[in-house]
Amino acid sequence: MYIVGEFSQVPVCIASFYVNNISIAGASIGRCVCHMMVEEIASGIISGVIYGLMSSVFIIFLSMIFRYFTGEIFPWFISIPMGLGIVGISGGLLALIDQPTPLSVTRIMVASMILVLATNEGNKLGTRLPRKKISLISSLRAIGRQDYFTVRIPDEREIDDVPGKPRVTVGVKRRLSGTELLLPADLPREELENRVKRRLLTDWGLGDVELELDQRGRFIYFAVSAREQGLSGGLREGFVAVPMKYQTAPSGLASGDFVRIYSGDHLLIDSVEARAVDEANRTITLVLDVEGEKRCVGKEATQVIALPRSKKGLTVKEIMSTNVCTVRPDASLLETISVMNERRVGSVIVLDDGEAVGILTDRDILQRLGKKRLNVKSTRVKDLMSEPLVEISPDSSVDEALAMMRSRNVKILPVTSEGRLVGILTGDDIFRETSIKP
Repeated sequence: MYIVGEFSQVPVCIASFYVNNISIAGASIGRCVCHMMVEEIASGIISGVIYGLMSSVFIIFLSMIFRYFTGEIFPWFISIPMGLGIVGISGGLLALIDQPTPLSVTRIMVASMILVLATNEGNKLGTRLPRKKISLISSLRAIGRQDYFTVRIPDEREIDDVPGKPRVTVGVKRRLSGTELLLPADLPREELENRVKRRLLTDWGLGDVELELDQRGRFIYFAVSAREQGLSGGLREGFVAVPMKYQTAPSGLASGDFVRIYSGDHLLIDSVEARAVDEANRTITLVLDVEGEKRCVGKEATQVIALPRSKKGLTVKEIMSTNVCTVRPDASLLETISVMNERRVGSVIVLDDGEAVGILTDRDILQRLGKKRLNVKSTRVKDLMSEPLVEISPDSSVDEALAMMRSRNVKILPVTSEGRLVGILTGDDIFRETSIKP
């Protein structure tokens, strides 16, 4: 019984032996694993610092250049994969999924933190560089936004008539003068000219437009014509349109010209408007009153002579320009020259409390500058202007204006009414309407 009892304790002893040994072995293994993890983490920190420092030099330079030229902050989520890629770790933070070991995790995290610091430092250095920043966002917005600029119709005195087509009235030119058209700035010059032409034809109801622009959108040449209305719509009461065959006529004869008609040695019509000219069939259409119709019906013209445009009954207010450029007497010469260049005019009227007291032309300025040196900032208009003014009334005839210009040897006449400036008349205005030079 005793022996049996002793043997019954053997399994218990064996079990206790294995349990004790296993516990001792487990503790040893745990200590070994912890020791290995600490070593890997330490190794990961060291290698991460090395990797981060190696790639941070490039990231600092890249973020500094990016900030310098764009004015925007270089993002860290771009610098991290770029920096890790330089040291052979592809995928950035996503590499943690492929290499989930303590060594790799620690290495990537430490290197990433260093790269974030390097990115911030590079952005700071970029802001300290002494150069005007260019905003990347502003640049991208500018790319998506189309720039526009203004095309300004020239002064009425610079608006010509289209040869051979109906003329527009002086009032139309006056209203058209100074009109501004807003157009895209990136258009080729030919397309820009076409758009300006279409706008004028549509908005103003013109018959035709001829123009030429320079690279800056300024007019080199500009001519307009009225719409063709047919004969009946354009005839005054008591007048008729009569076709007449002719033998000889000046080349270039066109609608709107005034002509003198001969039949042999006999003068048929002293002055009449040619409504249309058909050079191929040698036929001219004349606008005649009843007496002229009787003299010309059934006759053939042996010679047609072109005349200056009739100015009979034409008054100053019909052809003058109301867009007058004015300055004060105490304005500086520099300020006046700037105004003349901006308005593209050759003269300015000097106004003192609303009253025209003098005139200054570009020729006056050049003559004074040629004789002696002038300080354009301190020299005043009142020191150079011509006075007293040679003025004319708006109700005066063009004949009177011509005689005044010739007798006083001037090319510009301020137009005044009751002492107030209402317009300006130049020799070019008269020539454009009458073909007569002062």
